[in-house]
Amino acid sequence: MLPESDLKEIKVRNPVRLGMANSGTKPRLLRIEVDSEESKWKIIKNASRLNTGKDWSDPTRQYINLDYTAKEREMNKVLRAQLKEKKENGEKDWRIRNGKLVKVTDGAVGDKKE
Repeated sequence: MLPESDLKEIKVRNPVRLGMANSGTKPRLLRIEVDSEESKWKIIKNASRLNTGKDWSDPTRQYINLDYTAKEREMNKVLRAQLKEKKENGEKDWRIRNGKLVKVTDGAVGDKKE
């Protein structure tokens, strides 16, 4: 988790549970607002520390995603499909970075686009 001093600095506003209440099989998504862009990136940067669960069915597993527009979600879906196709063809050195498919060379992300 974040250090105690950083937690005190982050102000969470308007926490809202999304979707309809269910019979307790799965917790609903929680949308929050924070006071600044800096606070948002502190949370995103440390989000991996929340994942204590073993797999997706584990109720203790938590994760944080950015809020994308419908257009951004569609673009990401297309990129993920292209990446999956490349990996199925044996090309393991491709990643999605900044809304583009790029080839990783010697551990660094190159400028090569598909």
